Amino acid sequence: MAFAVMLEEQFKCCICLDKFTNPTTITCGHTFCLDCIEGFWDMKRKPECPLCKKTYRKRPKLSINLGYAEIIEFYKRSQGENLPPGSRKDSLPQLLEADEVPCDICCGDKSPSVKSCLTCLESYCEFHLAPHLREAALQTHQLTDSDSFIASHLCRKHKKPLTMFCKSDQKPVCVKCTEREHKRHNLVPIEEERKRVKTSLGDKKTSIKQMFHARCRKWCR
Repeated sequence: MAFAVMLEEQFKCCICLDKFTNPTTITCGHTFCLDCIEGFWDMKRKPECPLCKKTYRKRPKLSINLGYAEIIEFYKRSQGENLPPGSRKDSLPQLLEADEVPCDICCGDKSPSVKSCLTCLESYCEFHLAPHLREAALQTHQLTDSDSFIASHLCRKHKKPLTMFCKSDQKPVCVKCTEREHKRHNLVPIEEERKRVKTSLGDKKTSIKQMFHARCRKWCR
């Protein structure tokens, strides 16, 4: 959640200055609303990127970036957007309650977990968490609250930590995902991708500010 809030401004299209709708990423790597970039190109003799000014001999075929769209949709839900009237209040707690994280160690009826370990890639109930609090070798492990963990770090399908990023599908995945449906995909550690995205978003923010100031100067003439 903290990551989503921090990147709020980065979820906005630099053409309409609103949150992305049907985001599409062109070959230079920049992302825009599908309708915005199509409308922008309709006014140009040659299609070009509004940010880096890269031009194309032929108009590229556009498709929705599903990974990016999913991230934006999750962010909107966390802020109470795209929900029926009257359900916006406490929308995030409702989301967390629906996705309660079970203990990975319990057999049979699993108790709800109270902490998740990013080192062990497991979630623990109060009883099974005890060794992490007692044993010196385990006390160095990074623990996080399970309720916030489900919101930003846990695979919805396998209820495992999202430790890898699939560059083929442009989405975070867990260790179970890498063993199955993403086995032959281009995978990198999620921390590596986070640093790359942070740098890229910083550059994009600068470009957006420059474009905004240029528009202001044009409008004020």
